[in-house]
Amino acid sequence: MRELATRAAIAVHLALAAGLSTAQNVSIWLCPPEDHPEHARLKELNQQLSTKFSAPPFQAHLTLLGDIEISADQTLEDVKAKVKQLAASLPPFEVRTAAGSLTSKDVWNHNVLLVVPEEVGVIQAHLDAVLAFKGTEHATHTHFPLPTGRPHVSLLYGEHSKKDREAAVAWTRENHAWADSSIVYPVKELQLWETSGGLAGVPHWYKIDSYALTGHPPQEL
Repeated sequence: MRELATRAAIAVHLALAAGLSTAQNVSIWLCPPEDHPEHARLKELNQQLSTKFSAPPFQAHLTLLGDIEISADQTLEDVKAKVKQLAASLPPFEVRTAAGSLTSKDVWNHNVLLVVPEEVGVIQAHLDAVLAFKGTEHATHTHFPLPTGRPHVSLLYGEHSKKDREAAVAWTRENHAWADSSIVYPVKELQLWETSGGLAGVPHWYKIDSYALTGHPPQEL
């Protein structure tokens, strides 16, 4: 626990140095299982892109809900309890990227990414997370951040120029053509990650805990 607290403090310190909010933030991620082929392929791709374009590497994931602020009114233990309850209500589902969806955006955490179609499993889990953390009035529509505004799997972070982003997309298509086809991985758990500090904090992000999906799929009529 002391090590986790230290890493969170480092991320907050870096945020302060960069002039960003110093609040501790956590996020709920959907990650490929470590024993699934897409885990190894996405890890290798992220590491190669990060090295080639001087960016911090990170665990491949789809952010189900981000920027969950830890405060006196909502402690980390409160958040963990909500995520555990959410996971218990959700059945396992899949993340499936859209073929030909490899693209880039001019935002550090949408730099190069794969778009995920708004399929039932991902969207229902997202709306349930919104309901748990933002309340009923916000759970009528999705809250995936702009500029993408849709669920996605990021491949590269950083404040790269348009030329470099386009080069990263082209390099990925040339060297990892599979990434621009439809890739699929099962979601068996919700992972809670420390994600404070913006881009400067990425090297210090870490998984806090994971919670198995144990809900039952809806009954067919």
